[in-house]
Amino acid sequence: MDLISAVHEAAHAVAVLAGRGRLHHVQLSTLSPDPVVDGSSGTTHWDAPLPTDEAFAAVLGAGERAADRWLREARLWTPERAVAVETGVWADRTALLDSASPCMLGFGEGAVDYFAVHDLADTLLEPHWPAVTTLADHLVRHRYLAGHQIADITSLPNR
Repeated sequence: MDLISAVHEAAHAVAVLAGRGRLHHVQLSTLSPDPVVDGSSGTTHWDAPLPTDEAFAAVLGAGERAADRWLREARLWTPERAVAVETGVWADRTALLDSASPCMLGFGEGAVDYFAVHDLADTLLEPHWPAVTTLADHLVRHRYLAGHQIADITSLPNR
């Protein structure tokens, strides 16, 4: 199940590039026996800030949305795995909610629903889904890829 963590990190990386950011590298960590349950085990490093608040939100939502999509397409999706994906992205959600961004996203009354982040990520990733899955395959094999390598693999510019 290395692939789901790779999909998560590949989606962040592709979203950074598609969102006109500068990507440093992506690295998969030593993975747990079941990253679907335990969350993603990797890091994606890029220059902040991204050009827009929407791009920032899409990058942070991309890992979660890609993991969910991959599970569905692989016919591995279950409610339990969906909850695991959602709880496994706590750091991503916290980073967005704690940012100084004027997006004002949150949960509950008076806040813009977090589904807005899902929509931004889905919209950004849709035309680049083949790049996400191709990059994920490379990450499983290599565990670490520099930004310029990822740009070459995905055919997206690394600004």
